[in-house]
Amino acid sequence: MAYSVVIFISGRGSYAGHAVASPALRDLCFTVVADRPQDDRAVRVDRTLPRHGTPDYWDRFRAIASDADLVMLNFNWIVPAEVCETLRGKLINQHPALLPSFRGLFVQDAVLAGGVRVSGSTFHFVTPALDEGPIIAQTLIPVRPDDTTASLAERNWGVTRHAYVQVLRWFADGRVHLHGDGRVVVDGGCYDLAPCVPNLELPES
Repeated sequence: MAYSVVIFISGRGSYAGHAVASPALRDLCFTVVADRPQDDRAVRVDRTLPRHGTPDYWDRFRAIASDADLVMLNFNWIVPAEVCETLRGKLINQHPALLPSFRGLFVQDAVLAGGVRVSGSTFHFVTPALDEGPIIAQTLIPVRPDDTTASLAERNWGVTRHAYVQVLRWFADGRVHLHGDGRVVVDGGCYDLAPCVPNLELPES
């Protein structure tokens, strides 16, 4: 049976669209779920949820997610503890900044205001605490003196879309291991400094 991935989105779904179209993931079975209407999606939506905040939102979320091999979040909601526990080890998030710094929303603004010279994205397991789960991989991009939130986000997309595919491939190949002490190890992964750590192995697509 094909490895199944459910991706929950709230916005355009650009990362999900890139993953679904990637030749490196053609053997995976994707289900894309959205919880708000939007006309300019970058990916076909297969399932819908009621808007966040409705009484049965998390029950319906869990019903969709529970049978998947992996659940990727591309939305901004804090997941309840009981849902995190039910999906422990297969619920992950892609956050558009380097954790544990720059948690929450409007992170590109926070990065620029903070004066740091390196940013990127973080792929991590989801826990009830905001953006605190064990880190799987991070991408790295320079922050330039003339950057805007738009230019920073665009350059981050340029690297992170490939890492998104890579992380899904690692999971599908059974190479990601979450240890009891919170360490995450990718079997055979190279942890030398690169645009993505562990390093990308797939040709950019």
